[in-house]
Amino acid sequence: MAAKKMSNYNLSVIYCDDVRHEIDGKVTLVGCYNTKYLVEAFPVQIRQLVAHFTLDSKVDNPLQSGKYKVKVLINDEAIIDVEGDPEIDTITSSEHTGPRFTGGILLEAINISEEAVITFQITPPNGEPLKATPFLITTRKAD
Repeated sequence: MAAKKMSNYNLSVIYCDDVRHEIDGKVTLVGCYNTKYLVEAFPVQIRQLVAHFTLDSKVDNPLQSGKYKVKVLINDEAIIDVEGDPEIDTITSSEHTGPRFTGGILLEAINISEEAVITFQITPPNGEPLKATPFLITTRKAD
């Protein structure tokens, strides 16, 4: 899982092959990656990759309603650039945890010609961009 703290917010992203929403309310992440996606060689097409994210806040600096911008970049070039007003979960897990929201971005048919870095970024309303830890697409190293 990639995470970055800034302004009392915590952005975490898990990259996986698929996300399934169960009828009992559970979310199942299938084929999760650590910080790298390993391929045999370049060029390669990644048929599907999901960036499942959570943005947490603190009680003393809660998330605000309004437009949030989400960007996914490959080598600093935006491949996803969306804006929306998410439903913020106001149920907290402790006296120190504030509101949060969770979502997923589906990346389909990504053509990668060389080693690449995927960056996931959320910009809260009237805030600075928050970036998750970069996700590397690279080749397997020969032993």
